[in-house]
Amino acid sequence: MKKTWCAVISILLVTLFTWSPVSAKTELTYISPLGGPRRATFQELLNRFEVENPDYTVNWIVPGRGLIGTIELSLSMIAAGTPPDVVRFQEPWAISSFAAQGLLEDLGPYVGAENYDLEDFIPSVLEMARFQGMLYGIPQSSVTQIMLYNKNHLDSAGITEPAVTQEDLLVLARRLSSVSEIPVSVENPWDMRRFGMFAFPNGASFFSDEALTQPAFNSEPMLASLNFLMDGRSRELFTHEGTFTDGNVGAITAHPIIINQLEAAGSPFEVVPSLTPAGSAGHANPSNGHYLSMTKATAHKEGAWKLIKFLASPEVSDVWHRELNFMPQRISILRERDYYRLHPVWSTFFEQLLHNRPMPILPEWGEMEGVFAKYVRPAWNGEISPEEALNQVQEQVSALINSRE
Repeated sequence: MKKTWCAVISILLVTLFTWSPVSAKTELTYISPLGGPRRATFQELLNRFEVENPDYTVNWIVPGRGLIGTIELSLSMIAAGTPPDVVRFQEPWAISSFAAQGLLEDLGPYVGAENYDLEDFIPSVLEMARFQGMLYGIPQSSVTQIMLYNKNHLDSAGITEPAVTQEDLLVLARRLSSVSEIPVSVENPWDMRRFGMFAFPNGASFFSDEALTQPAFNSEPMLASLNFLMDGRSRELFTHEGTFTDGNVGAITAHPIIINQLEAAGSPFEVVPSLTPAGSAGHANPSNGHYLSMTKATAHKEGAWKLIKFLASPEVSDVWHRELNFMPQRISILRERDYYRLHPVWSTFFEQLLHNRPMPILPEWGEMEGVFAKYVRPAWNGEISPEEALNQVQEQVSALINSRE
């Protein structure tokens, strides 16, 4: 009997000292704005991540006010000592702003440690995730612009092909105007990215050096590009107004969101897509994208990297586009999957991305955009000359860059 009790006690003691509670799951905090019915679809993706990575859960925080809300919430959480693990930035300049303050983790070592393939990302989109030679984000989507034409208006004017060059665009616009009194919409040309759609093809750059210390806003290619737009404006061939989906413009400089707008309107007419009209330097266009970044202060670097890789994977990127209406950022998706390869509009967006150049990414980008719009919009309205507008932009951006500590 004593032996039996001794055996029982021994078992209990072994159990007591070897038993440990089930490990608690690590919670990853993810900040990403996403509104409306798309939230449910994206939550399903996060649920899938948790199934595939059972040691982690994801606390998805949706900030208000888009990018501004994302920036403010991320900064406040970092300052409070409760940093988010992963942040989705809707603008690459936000990456440079956070990186300049030492708030983001360099992802280069993570990429190198496991030979993570960066070759599949569209080069101009990936490049904008770099700041001072370090990689601070992985692209989750891409953005660019193309020309879209209303085929009904082209047919009425006897136009069989979209414009290939900028001069072709003026000829086409004159034809549309003379036959149908329909203009071409160049949306908000005082926006630097939209202006870049006409400036980059002429070889223009916003800076003349790779270090982004020498602004070039009043360079000859920049002035020629603004004069081109003003020529079309003065002849009432170009407008910044009009609604493409309503059929009151013959063509438009379009972002991918236009496809969703056309579908919502019941696809009222056939569209003809084309690349950015070429200048002396080809069809170049500014790229943009959304990026996944890891905060420097996160205590969960391994989990944060897992989440970034999952959200940037081809499978998730496909859903990100098809169901959430964001343009994929991976060459393999756009080149190999029939949904994109055979779709005339999506395939044109993809081809345009391969022609594109990255925008200059620096912390002062937001302020630069404000300065550019402040002077180019009055020029577009005929209140000041193009030369005066670009000289003012050059002067003020130079002062902004020189004021760096």
